Amino acid sequence: MRRAGVVGGVVLIAVAADAVAMGARLQHFALTAAVDATGQPAGRSWLIVGSDSRADLAAGTDAGGYGSTDQVQGRRADMVLLVRQDGTGTRAVSIPRDMMVRLRPDLAVRVALALQDGPQGLADGICNTLGVAVTDMAIVNFRTFAAAVDAVGGVPVTLPTPIRDRATGLEIGDAGPRTLDGVQALALVRSRQAELLVKGRWVAESDAVGAQQRADWGGAVLSAFAGRAKSAVGNPVVAQRLAWTLSGGLQVSSGLGLADLIQLRGVDPRVPVLPTDPDPNPRLGLLHAGAGAKNVLRELGYQGECTTAAMRGYVEDAGGRVRRVDG
Repeated sequence: MRRAGVVGGVVLIAVAADAVAMGARLQHFALTAAVDATGQPAGRSWLIVGSDSRADLAAGTDAGGYGSTDQVQGRRADMVLLVRQDGTGTRAVSIPRDMMVRLRPDLAVRVALALQDGPQGLADGICNTLGVAVTDMAIVNFRTFAAAVDAVGGVPVTLPTPIRDRATGLEIGDAGPRTLDGVQALALVRSRQAELLVKGRWVAESDAVGAQQRADWGGAVLSAFAGRAKSAVGNPVVAQRLAWTLSGGLQVSSGLGLADLIQLRGVDPRVPVLPTDPDPNPRLGLLHAGAGAKNVLRELGYQGECTTAAMRGYVEDAGGRVRRVDG
């Protein structure tokens, strides 16, 4: 018994030391709260963001298909999850990267491009457009995403047809259930020019369908990953490997630590895509948050207002026109 107690003590000390080391690996950035966030629900509102920076390509990916840092500069929000965390549970919704958000009275951009204004720019866009005051944010790069998927043993998905996308290196020749490794999962969630094998012929998807599929697959893969990560809690080896992988490649808003991230393991694995309306000009490929988006957000508890300092005194109508309402 004494031997078991000593061994247990050593294990606890090792785990504690490991947790301290993992916490120190996190990179932090500042995030300023909105100036007007009336009626926001209790709890926390996270943005979990997948960055497409070419400086962090996953090992095994086709660099030629993704482009180099010279060819594709900066970073964009490739995937965005809004996660609502309160006393009743943790739920998430996937935000399409082509949805327009308002950063300032004179500037509206796609969600993907809002990250080029920094994490604050993305949070401001979500505040002004969806009425959600972001309290916390975590940004994960290509390499860490793929490594995290591998750390939990891959993610299970079900493909209705064989699928390929030369731009991302996606090549899956069989339909049905299968487990994707990190590189395959990354290629699938990034696929926007996919071809499906239909009656022996490869058929390209339209841009509009491709954009929607990208959001759908992003939600499906992240749902599967959440399920695997939740199961990993019962396996100390897998849990430690996953925590170490994530801590080395995550950027998080100030004040966040490893304990905060661990709490996200309880997220509901069902991750719907936020409904959007297509732009009147289909050639632009833009999406807009409409009544459907408001309904989904209301179900998550978001019924208040959110305004950034730049948008104070301005309102935006359903057509995207901005006007001043004071002075």
